[in-house]
Amino acid sequence: MTKEENGNIFTAGCLRIKYAVLNYTDSTENIYHERKWQSVAAKIEDNVISAEIPAEAHHYYLSAYEKESKYHDICGSTETIIVKKS
Repeated sequence: MTKEENGNIFTAGCLRIKYAVLNYTDSTENIYHERKWQSVAAKIEDNVISAEIPAEAHHYYLSAYEKESKYHDICGSTETIIVKKS
Protein backbone atom coordinates (compact mmCIF):
# COMPACT_ATOMS: atom_id res chain seq x y z
CA MET A 1 0.00 0.00 0.00
CA THR A 2 1.07 3.55 -0.63
CA LYS A 3 -0.34 6.47 1.30
CA GLU A 4 -0.99 10.16 0.83
CA GLU A 5 -2.47 12.79 3.11
CA ASN A 6 -4.37 15.74 1.70
CA GLY A 7 -6.06 17.90 4.33
CA ASN A 8 -8.36 15.58 6.27
CA ILE A 9 -8.58 12.90 3.54
CA PHE A 10 -6.29 9.88 3.80
CA THR A 11 -5.77 7.65 0.72
CA ALA A 12 -3.87 4.46 -0.05
CA GLY A 13 -3.44 2.59 -3.34
CA CYS A 14 -4.06 -1.17 -3.53
CA LEU A 15 -5.06 -4.15 -5.70
CA ARG A 16 -7.87 -6.76 -5.28
CA ILE A 17 -9.39 -4.99 -2.31
CA LYS A 18 -13.12 -5.46 -1.73
CA TYR A 19 -13.56 -3.84 1.70
CA ALA A 20 -11.63 -1.21 3.66
CA VAL A 21 -11.94 0.73 6.91
CA LEU A 22 -10.33 3.67 8.64
CA ASN A 23 -9.52 2.68 12.22
CA TYR A 24 -9.10 5.55 14.67
CA THR A 25 -9.01 6.45 18.34
CA ASP A 26 -9.51 9.70 20.19
CA SER A 27 -7.63 8.27 23.16
CA THR A 28 -4.29 9.65 24.30
CA GLU A 29 -3.75 6.68 26.64
CA ASN A 30 -0.04 5.84 26.81
CA ILE A 31 -0.73 2.10 26.92
CA TYR A 32 -1.51 1.36 23.28
CA HIS A 33 -3.71 -1.72 23.76
CA GLU A 34 -5.90 0.12 26.29
CA ARG A 35 -7.08 2.65 23.70
CA LYS A 36 -10.64 2.26 22.44
CA TRP A 37 -10.57 2.02 18.64
CA GLN A 38 -13.44 2.71 16.25
CA SER A 39 -13.83 1.89 12.56
CA VAL A 40 -15.60 3.68 9.73
CA ALA A 41 -16.05 2.40 6.19
CA ALA A 42 -13.60 3.72 3.61
CA LYS A 43 -14.29 4.33 -0.10
CA ILE A 44 -12.64 2.25 -2.81
CA GLU A 45 -12.52 3.84 -6.27
CA ASP A 46 -10.08 3.02 -9.12
CA ASN A 47 -7.90 0.91 -6.78
CA VAL A 48 -7.57 3.81 -4.31
CA ILE A 49 -8.87 3.68 -0.75
CA SER A 50 -9.85 6.96 0.90
CA ALA A 51 -11.56 7.97 4.11
CA GLU A 52 -12.33 11.21 5.87
CA ILE A 53 -10.45 11.49 9.15
CA PRO A 54 -12.83 12.24 12.04
CA ALA A 55 -12.04 15.52 13.80
CA GLU A 56 -11.65 13.72 17.13
CA ALA A 57 -9.06 11.23 15.80
CA HIS A 58 -5.76 11.18 17.68
CA HIS A 59 -4.31 8.11 15.91
CA TYR A 60 -5.55 6.41 12.73
CA TYR A 61 -4.71 3.85 10.05
CA LEU A 62 -6.35 2.16 7.06
CA SER A 63 -6.97 -1.58 6.81
CA ALA A 64 -7.79 -3.35 3.54
CA TYR A 65 -9.45 -6.73 3.02
CA GLU A 66 -9.97 -9.11 0.10
CA LYS A 67 -13.52 -9.78 1.26
CA GLU A 68 -15.95 -8.88 4.00
CA SER A 69 -16.28 -11.86 6.32
CA LYS A 70 -16.38 -12.81 9.97
CA TYR A 71 -12.57 -12.81 10.05
CA HIS A 72 -12.14 -10.07 7.39
CA ASP A 73 -9.20 -11.84 5.63
CA ILE A 74 -6.95 -8.80 5.94
CA CYS A 75 -4.60 -7.87 3.10
CA GLY A 76 -2.75 -5.21 5.03
CA SER A 77 -2.78 -1.97 6.94
CA THR A 78 -0.93 1.31 6.77
CA GLU A 79 1.27 2.44 9.61
CA THR A 80 -0.48 4.28 12.43
CA ILE A 81 -0.53 8.05 11.95
CA ILE A 82 -0.42 10.27 15.05
CA VAL A 83 -2.36 13.52 14.71
CA LYS A 84 -0.53 16.47 16.19
CA LYS A 85 -3.14 18.56 17.98
CA SER A 86 -2.37 22.22 18.59
